[in-house]
Amino acid sequence: MKKDEILEILIDWNFWEKEQDVGKLRENLINNLEDLLKINEVITITGVRRCGKSTALYQFCKGLIDKGCNKKDILIVNIEDPRFRNPSIELLENICGTYIEELQPSKRHYVILDEIQIVNGWEKFVRFLHENKKVSVFVTGSTSKLMSQDYSSVMTGRHVDYTTYPLSFREYLSFKDVEINTKIKILANKHKIISLLKEYIEFGGFPKVALLDKNEKNKLLNAYFEDIITKDVLLKHRIAEKEVLVELSKYYLSNMASIHSFNKLKNIFGVSLDTVQRFSEYLSDAYVLFFVKKFSYKVKEQILNPKKVYCIDAGLRNAVCFRFSEDIGKLYENIVFLLKKDL
Repeated sequence: MKKDEILEILIDWNFWEKEQDVGKLRENLINNLEDLLKINEVITITGVRRCGKSTALYQFCKGLIDKGCNKKDILIVNIEDPRFRNPSIELLENICGTYIEELQPSKRHYVILDEIQIVNGWEKFVRFLHENKKVSVFVTGSTSKLMSQDYSSVMTGRHVDYTTYPLSFREYLSFKDVEINTKIKILANKHKIISLLKEYIEFGGFPKVALLDKNEKNKLLNAYFEDIITKDVLLKHRIAEKEVLVELSKYYLSNMASIHSFNKLKNIFGVSLDTVQRFSEYLSDAYVLFFVKKFSYKVKEQILNPKKVYCIDAGLRNAVCFRFSEDIGKLYENIVFLLKKDL
């Protein structure tokens, strides 16, 4: 690509010449990123697609600028911009070369590479950036296995990982401008909190969905599901059996917070055990599902026993699956699981 083409794309995504929409502030998430920055390693941010990774980094960058950082000292690259044809290491080198030549960043600068997983071998390039001590590097991806097996050793000891999720209920209330920082506030907003809890259980915590009118929420959630399945599972793993994958996904989602056996699932769907295991792993990698092993002191038993399955977001599940009225207990259990998962 020509330098002018690259620069034109970068102008659209950066703060250099215009303000960027940073959305509703997720204060706790931003505080965590600021703490991670002090470690002075590459920060890898992963999480399900559309959970707010990119927006959080925009908020983080806006905070840097508000504290006096020069706008030209921040480079944001959205690798998934379709104008970046055939993303590659060579393209990343051209992007950074164009940035340095045209913007001439001074002092310490920051490089954010969004949805980096689509560039093969990105780890070597990021290591090169990191070894220049003036550069703080953030990378994001929509897969739990952001680093390929071939290149993971390249980044050993040089990165810290941070996983983001859709909004917790506390964050959801903040998005709706409901304060709960004191007992008086909670009691004063009691009826509104109960009403919003019902909405949260129905439509989940994806940030953009939270701010939409109710009649638009399910439409966007269905689009998210299709996007995740297509980009982060089908295309990434080159799967031809889309129908089997989608039906297995919906089966898991319909029966979330329940115990599942791969052997039983292979009989239900008429596929091999290997197919069920692989597809389940892919859905887990894309943060659609979480598989919890039965506790046992024996590793073999943990592997062989049926697993309990939870999903990333109640709203996503409700939008794409047939529902039963008695599901409410499982929905609550799923929400509690997500809260406790990383404690």
